[in-house]
Amino acid sequence: MHYVLNLKRNLFWALLSVSSVSKAQNIPNFDFSTWINTSSLFLNNWSYQGKITKDSIDPNNLGVTLFNDTSGLTSLYQVGRKFPDYYNGGFPIAGTPNNLRISYRTDNLLSDTALVIIGCTRATDTIPIILQQFYLFPGQGNGTSHTTANFALTYSHPLAGLSADSGFIVIYSSLRSKKPNANGNLSISNIELSNAQGIIQDKSNLRLDEWYKYTIEHPQNWTTSHLSYVNNGKDNQVISLTSKFFDGSKNILELKSQPLSVDNQKDTIAAWALTNNLQNLKPSIDKPTFSFTGKPGAMQINWSGFLDNDDRFTATVNFFRGDTIIGSGTFSKSASMYNHPSSIPTVENIEWLPNYSEMPEYASAMVWLTDSSFLKQSTTSSFVRISKITFLPFGLNIAKNQDRKSNVTIYPNPVVDIIRIKSSESVKYVQLVNSTGNIVWIGKPSAENSIHIPEHLSAGNYWLNIGLKSGSVSKHVQIIR
Repeated sequence: MHYVLNLKRNLFWALLSVSSVSKAQNIPNFDFSTWINTSSLFLNNWSYQGKITKDSIDPNNLGVTLFNDTSGLTSLYQVGRKFPDYYNGGFPIAGTPNNLRISYRTDNLLSDTALVIIGCTRATDTIPIILQQFYLFPGQGNGTSHTTANFALTYSHPLAGLSADSGFIVIYSSLRSKKPNANGNLSISNIELSNAQGIIQDKSNLRLDEWYKYTIEHPQNWTTSHLSYVNNGKDNQVISLTSKFFDGSKNILELKSQPLSVDNQKDTIAAWALTNNLQNLKPSIDKPTFSFTGKPGAMQINWSGFLDNDDRFTATVNFFRGDTIIGSGTFSKSASMYNHPSSIPTVENIEWLPNYSEMPEYASAMVWLTDSSFLKQSTTSSFVRISKITFLPFGLNIAKNQDRKSNVTIYPNPVVDIIRIKSSESVKYVQLVNSTGNIVWIGKPSAENSIHIPEHLSAGNYWLNIGLKSGSVSKHVQIIR
């Protein structure tokens, strides 16, 4: 599922690490004392990323508007639950079409061009019968009406005469996937597929007038997995969700996987929360999400919970100067049976880029509950309840963390090709992360706890994330060539 794919990507980015320590500000809404309801509309039978609304000029709400933002575009798609595997088809059709008809308005698209991809398939055949793309150029239609265009579809399968039984459509509001040219939008009011026998798709499959409303309760200045789930179109039966656990006079963030049945398919909302005070369209732990000044020495997480079946609770904070990570800290706990009904203050050191004197400008914080591999949702029996996340100044003597850190050493550093890890615990995994937060290598060390630095990596500063059973440790490493 598209949401799960995005979650895996965010989880890998998020593992950026621990351990090191002037007084600094705290995370916005660090104690989860302020909660808000986010309500919005979604379009039935369609999934999307970005921002969509009802078409404002159509009094009967027979259309949808897709918005661009200079930090990201909007994609709207009918491709089934396994996006981006187009060949599953997003909706049934009865025959092979030869015409695509779209009514649209691009007078507010400004300097961007929209892209429409259409495909038709048969059963489980991985070769599409039709696969084409078309452009919607800016300046079409006006503030009171749409323009209608017909696009001829060409049969492309090597076997002649096949009849398609499913189709998919993807619409991108800009050709520039990472950064559209302007903050424009386009509206679409009708989509039809036809051949000589007439319209061949059930009108309900591509209708653009069936809207529903959802309400999600979440901590202010935070994005939760519940909110992400509905914002990615997986919300046909998700009308009201909350991540709140009420304990006496305190509101507590609860992480707990939630099973659902969506479109007669079983799904699970994973459990995570990410700061988003900058209101990013697509926030992630590898990007700044709130303004920050100061250099804290450690972070403290007050939490309680139950971990089952080697599930893992992780909390990460990254500090940025511009878009470059200059400091990072991670707490991670995995257990086969770990039960703490009372709140536990857990402290993890923050490690800063050596010999770097400038202060951070931004930060991001994320907490999540996964299986032991970090890649999948936890079991539904596990849960974590977090009451606050704070920063502590340099100079505190945090014995537990210092002990664990002192039991892990790496050498040589700087390193040319082979780095060795000395640890009193067995090393479960190792990651190499570059200064912009991207994981460039992940794996297990050799029997001698050595790692061969990939030859394609350029010289520079990296973070070595070392996973142990008791948690994780991050070490700065400099690669020289």
